[in-house]
Amino acid sequence: MAAIKTDAARLVKSLVEKYQEAGALGSLSCTVYDTAWVSMVNKVIDGKAVRLFPSSFQYILDSQQPDGGWLSYGSEINGIMNTAAALHALCHHKSARLRLDDALPLDLDSRIQRAEFALRQQLEKWDVGATLHVGYEILIPSLLDQLEAQGLFFEFPGKHRLLKAYSQKMKIFDAALLYSTEQYSALHSLEAFIGKVDFDKLKHNTRDGSMLASPSSTAAYLIHSSHWDEEAEAYLRRAISKGEGQGCGGVPGAFPSTNFDMIWTLSALFQGGFTLEELGMNEVDRISEVIGTSLERGGGLHGFDDTSKAITILQFLGKPAAVELMIKEFETFDHFQNYRFEKDPSFTVNCNVLACLLATDIQKPHWALLDIRLNIIPRKDMSEDRYFEYIPYTWTVSNNLKGAHLRGEFLHDMMITSFLNYQANKYMETCVSACFAGRLDDARSLIDHLFREHSPQKPGHSLSAQNGENGATNGAGFTSEARNNDITDGEGGTAKKRRVAEAAGDSGNGLDELRVWRPTVQEDDVTKLVP
Repeated sequence: MAAIKTDAARLVKSLVEKYQEAGALGSLSCTVYDTAWVSMVNKVIDGKAVRLFPSSFQYILDSQQPDGGWLSYGSEINGIMNTAAALHALCHHKSARLRLDDALPLDLDSRIQRAEFALRQQLEKWDVGATLHVGYEILIPSLLDQLEAQGLFFEFPGKHRLLKAYSQKMKIFDAALLYSTEQYSALHSLEAFIGKVDFDKLKHNTRDGSMLASPSSTAAYLIHSSHWDEEAEAYLRRAISKGEGQGCGGVPGAFPSTNFDMIWTLSALFQGGFTLEELGMNEVDRISEVIGTSLERGGGLHGFDDTSKAITILQFLGKPAAVELMIKEFETFDHFQNYRFEKDPSFTVNCNVLACLLATDIQKPHWALLDIRLNIIPRKDMSEDRYFEYIPYTWTVSNNLKGAHLRGEFLHDMMITSFLNYQANKYMETCVSACFAGRLDDARSLIDHLFREHSPQKPGHSLSAQNGENGATNGAGFTSEARNNDITDGEGGTAKKRRVAEAAGDSGNGLDELRVWRPTVQEDDVTKLVP
């Protein structure tokens, strides 16, 4: 155990040392996909077009597999993306042969033929419907378009489904969003929008030369912009030299990954039970400063999953950060999204945000179930409201277990209905039973009288007092304006209200605290509850 603690402390210390030395961290593995895009960047120097990053092109050549394709990293879609991007790079360099002074491999044509065959095999076996990779429905069609421009056409069983998904995705895409001052996740994959956006209008989106820390997106920006961007070039050079490849030509899918490296390392170690003392208080404090500063510079955000983890860590270290902006930016109707226009909700993302909210004492979703507690019923002498813990859990788990998938709004309403039922039950057991001990028939008569007094005049009318000026009801015959209306049945309304309150052992505040709540039920919700 001592050796493990020592290794953990060394890991934390190495993060600080590497950051202080380079000003950034980049531990993500190199990818063929991003490297292929970087390898295609050409630059005119002294009137001649040259390959700007020959080491990246060599990386692509060296990593081609015997079957003609490129590694899949254990995922079918990654193999397709890597092979398609690398094939595109090979074709790009072949077509640029007359313009470049750099020598090309003698077997380039053979390499292209083998890569083409490998890609056809991969696409033939591809189960498009089972693919969950983020953005595949726009990245792959874009690559196929680029390959068609090179004279390579691909037909495969899942192509129709792929293009249908692409069409649906592009219907909600608005290029004008990328020209605004607000940054969108699409900036991380600009290579998917070649021919769809004006790259000359995107420079303002760069940060330290990069497009959302994406080498492939930054490379596409440099290739298709009519004005050379020196900062973007410098960024790609840093990604090659300072990234995990350490100058070999390969680049990762994101660089730098400072926030990711620091946040997730500390998170894993804290969850593993390591203490501040074991990890090194000075080092952890330095990392928390970097995380906090990054969060501030990002306006409280730097990617949703990273943001939730960052806030959790800072809270654990006694440096609380606000969660309101995170909720505002990423919360949807019934879940939290990892990025805008997300196709499929992420289970882990929502687990992380719930952990974040719990750590910051916001122990509920935005529905604020615990804050809806109605003050209709006096709380005096009542036991702790443990059912506030059980009801949300019971409704949510039952819904998921049975696969009903009821709308979040409907679940919310049913939770509130359950809350009211339990409150009424506790009130009857605690207050009414004590006040009407030995005369429960009187309590029943009083309750019946109250309901008759507030009964609707005809079917379809809500339960309310009959003068029509009582406002909205809470579904049980009482309104938020009940205290302002006299109810008559032979005795004055004020006197009657006083008698009811005295009978219940209350000063009248119970009726005065009435609030409005009305469930929203739709037909499809009701039918889902019927076996």
